[in-house]
Amino acid sequence: MDASRKGMIVLMGSGELTATMVEVHKEILARLGGAPRAVFLDTPAGFQLNADQLSRRAVDYFRRRVGHPLSVVSLKSSAVSTYESEAAMQGLKEADYILVGPGSPTYAVRQWQQTRVPAILRERVAAGGCLVAASAAALTVGRFTLPVYEIYKVGESLQWVEGIDVLAPFGFNHVVVPHWNNAEGGNHDTRFCFMGASRFKTLAALLPEDMGIIGLDEHTACLLDFDTEEAVGRGIGTIPFRWLRFARARYPLLPVQTLHPLRPRHIRVGTAPPDSGRPSMPWKRLFTPPWPKSLRRQPTPSWSSIGSSGMRNRTLKTPSSSPRDGKFSGNSSFCSAQLWWLRPTARKHVSNP
Repeated sequence: MDASRKGMIVLMGSGELTATMVEVHKEILARLGGAPRAVFLDTPAGFQLNADQLSRRAVDYFRRRVGHPLSVVSLKSSAVSTYESEAAMQGLKEADYILVGPGSPTYAVRQWQQTRVPAILRERVAAGGCLVAASAAALTVGRFTLPVYEIYKVGESLQWVEGIDVLAPFGFNHVVVPHWNNAEGGNHDTRFCFMGASRFKTLAALLPEDMGIIGLDEHTACLLDFDTEEAVGRGIGTIPFRWLRFARARYPLLPVQTLHPLRPRHIRVGTAPPDSGRPSMPWKRLFTPPWPKSLRRQPTPSWSSIGSSGMRNRTLKTPSSSPRDGKFSGNSSFCSAQLWWLRPTARKHVSNP
């Protein structure tokens, strides 16, 4: 791994050990360069009787499908012996690629908050490593996490609990919601990580005004590369972003792969930020292709998304249809956007062109 490069955080909506994510894992390892040491952290499923089986499945998946060795860093509980805890901490410190996956997000957060795990994860990303947080683990990396089991299975009141906030040092003030397009309910709505639209609307309203939401469809990944300053979409779904403070604002329609700002850069109206390395050009000219007059005057929904299904290696492609249900439909499989264009606070300085 190149110590001079900045690291990555990869968020996966689901499918981290399925065929849809094989090429994504390979791409991430290739971006790290050299012979990165990959580990699997088992905490989210540490309370389950099949925790060791899940770990063996991850190791076998990497050996057979990804073609890269994967070792297990075991920290099933914060109550393990001092020796086991220190061994886990050391394993994380030496890792270049850290994969964390299924289980309970609230259980994982409770265990990690009593250890140095959150700090080590931030340090490894800052030092050029990669954190891959999938499914339940993706829920934990923001400022708050969603207690899915407690609400969906136990019937507790709608609420958010503290997350480990690995995203904060890199300029992202968001919660992450995987399983965005889940359809397992059959005869009832299980979208938005099993919450359903009506409950999730209430949950979203409980968040602070300056808090954003990153949604992740199943079998879809969002690569936040802090070295190239790009956000890259991979997989078969979409990656919606939302900012509650600006939900009622009017903005020009953007291409399906272009994202609204996600972290502040004090951007002036119509120009690229001075520290972005991008030319000082009007936003509409730089990011937005010509639009039919019927669409130009319509307000943008409070959700924007990167799409993925169909053609490969296309960016800034005009959507194939008008917005539906707050999303855009498109036909680009792999897509990217500059990270400086993905950070939110400065959106209040933006006006319609």
